[in-house]
Amino acid sequence: MKERNSAIEILRLLCIIMVILCHYCGHGVLSIISPIEVDNYSWQIFLSQIISSFGSIANNTFILITGFFAVKSGINYKKLIELIAETFFYAWIIYFICMQFGIISFSVHDFICSLIPIWFGYNWFISCYTILYIFIPYINIFIYSMCKKKYYTLLIILFLIRYVCPLFGAENYMNEGHCLEQFIFMYLIGGYIRLWLINDDNLKSLLNWRIILVTLIVLMVSLSLGIALIGIKTEHSIFLQNVTFFGPIFVVIIPIALFMVTYENHPFYNNIINRLSSSVFGIYLLHDNPILRNIIWEGYLLILIG
Repeated sequence: MKERNSAIEILRLLCIIMVILCHYCGHGVLSIISPIEVDNYSWQIFLSQIISSFGSIANNTFILITGFFAVKSGINYKKLIELIAETFFYAWIIYFICMQFGIISFSVHDFICSLIPIWFGYNWFISCYTILYIFIPYINIFIYSMCKKKYYTLLIILFLIRYVCPLFGAENYMNEGHCLEQFIFMYLIGGYIRLWLINDDNLKSLLNWRIILVTLIVLMVSLSLGIALIGIKTEHSIFLQNVTFFGPIFVVIIPIALFMVTYENHPFYNNIINRLSSSVFGIYLLHDNPILRNIIWEGYLLILIG
């Protein structure tokens, strides 16, 4: 078996940290102080809004990594079965323990959702990822039917329709946030990077991905800060509630730069890092389980900050 590049595994670990911080801010801080108004706005809230955006960056990076590798290797049915089995295991064991210790009361809804978590979207990311995984062989056939120019053009068109046009009020008939088409789009980007971008010597000499990554993050934060200042100055809370208005664009571009910075590092192998990385999926299933979510973010968090 080929050893996994630990640089990529570090990126996975970084992504799960970003997801946890996102959930801390989104499920915890921001939900507790909601609604956001001019009178209760602070730099802590602004920081929480920015950190929440990094959850989407992490999710998109996870899918981009999948696209990068699976466009060449295809799908591993054993891995898919293990993913589904692990999802069921955590959902069942968490529900059983919480019921056994009286942490939750019995409800038909929670029981059924815990029994078949993927079917009911108990963990939206896992459900969407499972569907994507099933479609990978067919997406790959589609990818290999295109030349580089058509592939690149397709990505640009999808990016404009999905992320840019809505900023100007256009309806693109695509669901916001957690949706399969977003996963497919990030998979296509990962595939393009593997097939074309990393082999383009001209671009390699022109692009400094570290500078691009820092510039994108600074620009995203600066635009958000500008919107927040407008809200404070005009005393319109609508601006404060939407400081990450331009976020949908950055959460697609930043993962590309983040991955390329990681990929261009010298590959190495570290057994400890790779073992830690293999626990990422379990960490996600534990900390964002719908039952534990309320306990962690709305229970203990209230105690900590209250």
